[in-house]
Amino acid sequence: VEGGKPAPAAAAAVEARFLGEYRRHVAAVERPLATGDAEVALASSPFRWRRFLSDEEVDAIHDVGREAMEAGGAVEDRSAWGQPAGTWRVAYLNEGGVFERRLPQLYSKIRAAAQRVAAEQGWGVLSATSAPVNFRCVEYHVMREGGGLLSRRHRDEGSLLTIDLMLADVAGLRGGVFHTLGADGLAAHAFERGDATFFLSQKMHSVSRLDAGERRVLVLELWEGGENHAPSRDEPHRWEGDWREDLQPADSVQAPREGG
Repeated sequence: VEGGKPAPAAAAAVEARFLGEYRRHVAAVERPLATGDAEVALASSPFRWRRFLSDEEVDAIHDVGREAMEAGGAVEDRSAWGQPAGTWRVAYLNEGGVFERRLPQLYSKIRAAAQRVAAEQGWGVLSATSAPVNFRCVEYHVMREGGGLLSRRHRDEGSLLTIDLMLADVAGLRGGVFHTLGADGLAAHAFERGDATFFLSQKMHSVSRLDAGERRVLVLELWEGGENHAPSRDEPHRWEGDWREDLQPADSVQAPREGG
């Protein structure tokens, strides 16, 4: 430091670092958004990890989700997709990084499990890209009677891998069944409290009309981009968040071979 100012060499190093970050940002923004191959997704099957969450982890997610719902600032009513008003509401727990901040161990557990499942299933979507892969969204879904994701050809466009975590006791539900559409037609998938279902985001999926009960799930999507801390899953936020380079499978997180 000379006269309270950085030395020329140090100032040049800082400037070079910022210039490098700017060039990387420009290159990233110009990169087409990777989504994976639709034909590969069509032929794939979701992977169910039974009892992925402990009861304590489910309760902790509910605590954060309910707080976000009550605050209301990062809540979206998806009933506009064709259901009665108020039957399907979503709180963005990625807003301001709240999910990672409040539940850091669980955040890391899901992140590592997603990488491991994708590798063991041979999906390749996370390892095929040279760009950072991070969470696009962390959504707390509350679906009530009359709600549903009724389009059988819905995809999570712009994302690579989707993780659904069941937070409700399904014994109290009628309807609200998770389906995927593949080459052999429509398939229903068992999904119980604490289970995690991993699937390619290009896989067409739906949820049948909920006729009774309250269906609560946590939905996370990984994309080729930065950590999105905006209350949205919109593509303009793709490179605004942190650029994580460390999405690697943890040796301590082993995916069950048969989804058990």
